[in-house]
Amino acid sequence: MEAAKRLETKEARKVKEWQEKVQVQRQIIVSEFEKIRQFLSEEEQLLLEKLAKEEEGFMQRAWANLADLSEQCSALGKLITELEDKSRQSSVQLLEWARHSLSRAETARLWEPEARPTDVKTRYSFLEMRTMLQRFKTDVTLDPETAHMCLELSADRRGVRLREQQRAVPPHPKRFDTYRCVLGAAGLGAGRHYWEVEVEAGDKAYWTLGVARASLRRKGWFSLEQEEGVWAVRLLRGQYQALTCPETSLSPSRSPELLGVFLDWDRGSVTFYEAEGMEPIFSFATGAPFAEPLYPFFWLMCPGTSLRVRPSWDPRCEGGKQA
Repeated sequence: MEAAKRLETKEARKVKEWQEKVQVQRQIIVSEFEKIRQFLSEEEQLLLEKLAKEEEGFMQRAWANLADLSEQCSALGKLITELEDKSRQSSVQLLEWARHSLSRAETARLWEPEARPTDVKTRYSFLEMRTMLQRFKTDVTLDPETAHMCLELSADRRGVRLREQQRAVPPHPKRFDTYRCVLGAAGLGAGRHYWEVEVEAGDKAYWTLGVARASLRRKGWFSLEQEEGVWAVRLLRGQYQALTCPETSLSPSRSPELLGVFLDWDRGSVTFYEAEGMEPIFSFATGAPFAEPLYPFFWLMCPGTSLRVRPSWDPRCEGGKQA
């Protein structure tokens, strides 16, 4: 009996100790996440203040330029009115007036305001976001049955290159026959998914990547829009664009060589990151869960262009292109 009680007491002590440890760990987690939330809140406020100052400075200069141009237009208008009135006088009087008005005309001569860049300088990048997104890392491979005949897949089905000549491949109902597209092998449903793609930069690179519905048309032409079931960004003649309607011009602080794609299926959002600095580039938000599984989507448009999906288990997750 006493031995049983001792064991009971010992076990109760273990339970109590375990509960105390759990409570300590719970407090640590709550405390650390409170610090993260506080940090993010402060960082958000600082960035918003910086952006507001940039906006204020730009608008002050812009309004000053508009005021100067308005003043010039008014002065030129007065000169034109005077000239019309004087044109009715004799030639001698007109020449006399013109001689006295030359200096006024010089000061009223149109000048162009100083050219100022219109790109927003204030950027947001949060390297810790990479660690957070690693929890949702999804292993993406390409589906050869969907690949256009001009697309050549790598042996591990993670890389794709556009070649000039078509491959001899059997027809397949899933295969794209017009656009040089290929889809990921597995559909992505409920939950959150993140993957990274090594992309090319420069004027000769021409690609589109994102996600697409399983029901996306494979035969003939289709529009690269959300209504067609495509949420993507592209590089076209050195310009980055989000495929909204109309297209949205993007201006990342540096040309991405590693592009991160984060799909939150339940919230209906797709976000693209410059994955080396974790700078958000663009985000699609539908406001509701997606209606069907989505597939990683790739479209290559210039021969020689290639893309490669990073394996989810690749330890080199601190940016940079894969060797």
